[in-house]
Amino acid sequence: MEVTVGLALYINAVLFVAAALLQITGFGFMMLAAPALVIVVSPQMTVPMLVVVWLPLGVVMVWNLRHDVDGSILRCFSFPALVGIPLGALILRDTDPQMMQRIIGAMMIVLALILQVKPGEPFRREL
Repeated sequence: MEVTVGLALYINAVLFVAAALLQITGFGFMMLAAPALVIVVSPQMTVPMLVVVWLPLGVVMVWNLRHDVDGSILRCFSFPALVGIPLGALILRDTDPQMMQRIIGAMMIVLALILQVKPGEPFRREL
């Protein structure tokens, strides 16, 4: 894949807006950046690129919020994440890029509709 100036500017603009969203809301970096980048870059390139870009942002955010994290909720998310990361890497490696783009697009539409219908109850500490 040849990286043109226009592509580099587009990628940087998407990452800038996603990082700004992360700093303002505390989440949403991957939700905004992944669909916008999958349009122009294959998912097999997009996902590792986003992880590398997000890592310093995430480390700073976790460090700043370390006292506000409920350990029981963190433990509930840790085991599924440890199982899901290798599984997701295998799926990413073995899935056709066109199919992955369609799946990501469909998931974004479904998740947006779910959020419009019922956003969910907040955690106890968020009240």
